[in-house]
Order: sequence, then C-alpha cells, then structure tokens
Amino acid sequence: MRRIITALAALALAGLLQGCAAVKLAYNNAPELLHFYLDSQFSFTDSQSEIVKADLRSLQSWHRSNELPEILKLLQKTQRLSEQALGQSSICSLFDEFQPRIDTVMARAMPTMAQVAMQSAPEQWADW
Repeated sequence: MRRIITALAALALAGLLQGCAAVKLAYNNAPELLHFYLDSQFSFTDSQSEIVKADLRSLQSWHRSNELPEILKLLQKTQRLSEQALGQSSICSLFDEFQPRIDTVMARAMPTMAQVAMQSAPEQWADW
C-alpha cells in the first residue's frame, strides 16, 4: 500500500509540474484510477471490487474534507520557503511535515485493505 501512496504522490507532483488542470483531473478521478490499478494487481472478485470501489470513494470524500486543508497549508509553507535558498535541512523538514499526511491516509485505508486481503484467494497474491 505504501508503494501505491508513494506512486500517487509522485503522480501528483508530476501533475503539479503540468499545471492545476492535470492535478484536478487526477484527483477527481483518483478512486477509479486507483481501483483500476489495484484490480490489475490483485484481480478482485466482484464482491472485493465493490468493497474497494466504495471505500475509495469514501476515502476521497474524507480526504477532500479533512486532508486537503492540511495539504494546502503545507503547500503554502513550501511556496514561502521556495522564495528563499533551500538547504537540505529545509527540504527534510518539509518531508517530515508531509509524511504524517501520507500516514493518515494509509491508516484510513487499512481496514478495507485488510478486509479484502482476508477474503482473497492465494492466487490473487501470486505475483506479490
């Protein structure tokens, strides 16, 4: 799961480089994109697929309400800091402030992933 979140963070960063429209498009479609990716990795059964889809929609709604305001504060801080010469300690400090945001999303997603994992068959884990 950490690999998925890290990949999404990298995609979000790449989207920032392309402009706000790309970020908005990716964020608004994140539940469908994540489901597509996860299903390609695990070949969900129909019941697993419905659980994951519903949870991803719920996770996005929660994230939009609770996490985006926190991320906005961090991005504003990053913008202010970028107007100065940034050293290694400044960049590490920013990473340390962003890490809890990732951990919070992971903690929120874990119960559903555990539920789906408990319902999975061994062949769904064959490539992992």
